[in-house]
Amino acid sequence: MFDFIIQLMIVGGLGAIIVILGRALPRVEESRTIADHHGTIDRMMKKIPMSAIDSAIASFLEKGLRKIRVVNLKIENLVNSGIQRLRGSQNEKKKEDANDLFEKK
Repeated sequence: MFDFIIQLMIVGGLGAIIVILGRALPRVEESRTIADHHGTIDRMMKKIPMSAIDSAIASFLEKGLRKIRVVNLKIENLVNSGIQRLRGSQNEKKKEDANDLFEKK
């Protein structure tokens, strides 16, 4: 219980720090003046086709997630077939045991 209380105090302290920083950051942003000069890095960044890169990443992630889904479904089918085989062998054993019960020896 003592460990739990210490963890709550640590997490609460971190939460308080985040709240304090969150309230202080907008004031810092408003007081800063934005320079209007354009450097070489800014010009290079404007030339990069960000929308094309974004759509390529989204397409790649979609294809990757679909492949993961297919692999997941294949694994699920293997597991289900294994379960069916186990159930089938157990049902056969039960039937054999039931037949042995009524047979005369």
